[in-house]
Amino acid sequence: MKRINTNSKNEEIFNHAAPIYTEALERSGFNQNFKFNKHKEENNKNKEDRKKRSRKIAWFNPPFSDSVSTNVAKIFLSMIDRHFPKTNKLHKIFNRNTVKVSYSCMPNVNQAIQNHNKKLLQQHRNEKAPTETTSNCRQKENCPLKGHCLTKCIVYKATVTETKTNRKHM
Repeated sequence: MKRINTNSKNEEIFNHAAPIYTEALERSGFNQNFKFNKHKEENNKNKEDRKKRSRKIAWFNPPFSDSVSTNVAKIFLSMIDRHFPKTNKLHKIFNRNTVKVSYSCMPNVNQAIQNHNKKLLQQHRNEKAPTETTSNCRQKENCPLKGHCLTKCIVYKATVTETKTNRKHM
């Protein structure tokens, strides 16, 4: 019953579908009458109206600072009220319902600089001391690439000389 009620948009559609379900239930040994719940219909209308409306809200995010004693948000909102009264044609766009204020919390500037410097120093240290092994040769003194045989992206060049014609190929 609940499924039919929620799937039916109005009472007419419900009354058209209910006899089919009632008959199937009676054949199965159940005796139940279906009634349309009008309250559900009203709730569905309200939900549809809410889904369609989307407010366009503009946010003002001044950076927060303990050293500033002025209430920036209060002054900003009072300016909105003063410069866009109900008689103004832009009041529909700029009012207390469409303009919101939220302080943005920024990290301490000194801390941000220290983090940046730390990151750069770590990258510099990683470049100086390679962590990867450069060779896996058993006899390092006989390595054909002088201990750098695991280096990636190498372009090899070879010159081949034919013994019969003494002709060189690259």
